[in-house]
Amino acid sequence: MGSSSTGRRHLRRTATWRSCAGATTSSSRPTRNTGTIAGFVSAHGDGVLSAYIPLLEVLPAYQGRGMGTELVRRLLELLKGHYMIDLACDEDLVPFYERFGMKRWVGMGLRNHNALAE
Repeated sequence: MGSSSTGRRHLRRTATWRSCAGATTSSSRPTRNTGTIAGFVSAHGDGVLSAYIPLLEVLPAYQGRGMGTELVRRLLELLKGHYMIDLACDEDLVPFYERFGMKRWVGMGLRNHNALAE
């Protein structure tokens, strides 16, 4: 990525930080050739102590190329210094997130799959 300051400038260009009833961070990754957004990650938090990562999505045609890894790496860099960064994922994704130093926790949640149906 080059020098540290160059990396920070690049990180700022690919991620946005805005505040509204808490803080939100998001990062997207356009493809080099088409400008299509092929993946994104987001975090919601208070901007100080805690953040939650609800989504990391990469289009199937772009999976397996390190895009998700790079999006998470950049997001965690933005969130560095927070006391807690949490997410929930399916069992098959646990090894992916463990590579970033994340640990298994017990969690609870509701899913309304009908909300996704058109």
